[in-house]
Amino acid sequence: MVLRFHISPTYQHKSWCTVESSIVDEDSTVKSKRLAKWLLQDLDDAMKRGFHKLPYRTMRKLQIDIGAPDRRDPGQVVSLYQKCVDLATMLENARSGLLNIEINLLDSGQAKWTWNGQPQSSINQHHTGDYELVLSAFSRLRDVESAKFRVPVQLDPDNHLIENMEAVLMLEGPFGANLAPDGDGEWDDRDIQTDRDLMFMNLDLELDFLHGQTANLMRLDRFSSWYTDKLGGNSKYEREYERIIKTWKDLPEPPDPFFQSTVLGRLQWRHGAMRAFDPRAQFRPGAQERYSAFSSSVPITSNPMELTSIWDPDEWHGTYHYGDWCGIPSFSSIPFLHWILHPWNTGVCCQYQDTFREKLRGWLSDDN
Repeated sequence: MVLRFHISPTYQHKSWCTVESSIVDEDSTVKSKRLAKWLLQDLDDAMKRGFHKLPYRTMRKLQIDIGAPDRRDPGQVVSLYQKCVDLATMLENARSGLLNIEINLLDSGQAKWTWNGQPQSSINQHHTGDYELVLSAFSRLRDVESAKFRVPVQLDPDNHLIENMEAVLMLEGPFGANLAPDGDGEWDDRDIQTDRDLMFMNLDLELDFLHGQTANLMRLDRFSSWYTDKLGGNSKYEREYERIIKTWKDLPEPPDPFFQSTVLGRLQWRHGAMRAFDPRAQFRPGAQERYSAFSSSVPITSNPMELTSIWDPDEWHGTYHYGDWCGIPSFSSIPFLHWILHPWNTGVCCQYQDTFREKLRGWLSDDN
């Protein structure tokens, strides 16, 4: 059996990737017969359905097809990278291990992995080509018996990166076991994790200011998924920053293309902006009249504080997913600045920046 994952660079709420299973004749002369097809909403959906428990080691091939991002919509490469990281995370936790994996970078009529004969780089401040960024998402996979990357020839004419990536996936032992004695090996797992953490922070900074439809929707996704249960409750996003800060004491700051501020300073400011955009924050006493445009998606109540204690990602998407508010605009855009600089929202933003500062102090308390 062949199991094929298809990952699109476009963002759609509750649509992560499609999966197809098929049977191919041993001599490959018979057209494959599709057995089943699934649409997975996100990583949690895949884990709940048990995709990490599938017998991958008994499958003839695990195939991952990745569509090229459109350079005119730079948020697509961020979307693609995050989707690939999630898929790699699921496969890293596959109970049976991996036998034969093939990763294909596919061009389409709308987008290609190359531009003017060179590797495409959608984000100007990020000098790595889109293909290198996306392939790096799979660098933690290990113990694969056979790994094959298929990319347009212009991307890696000497085949060095591809050969190295294939070799990395076939290293024996789990991720974290390959450690150079002096920590300076070409594929030392500590270096790979450091690069991964830097990339997480760098793309998060870039996403603040990228323009385009996909970037708008990804900023909405970042705000709407900040918490998973209740306002101020569990936050995978915050836990990832906390882990990075506590693990890598000497981790260099990624470049901030707009402000000379620390990553934690930007995270604190971003938290305040998120709280100012929270749909239910607009329905506190005194806010209903000025934000009546949202009354169709957020119910009016005589107890606004009860409303503001609830966290509902679908409500975010219902509020900011239509007309001019299709997502959260770039932080450097006029609509965003007009919203955040309104006296009401500025007050909310500053208040919750101060609240979040105490949490950051807790993360740093052991060493600072």
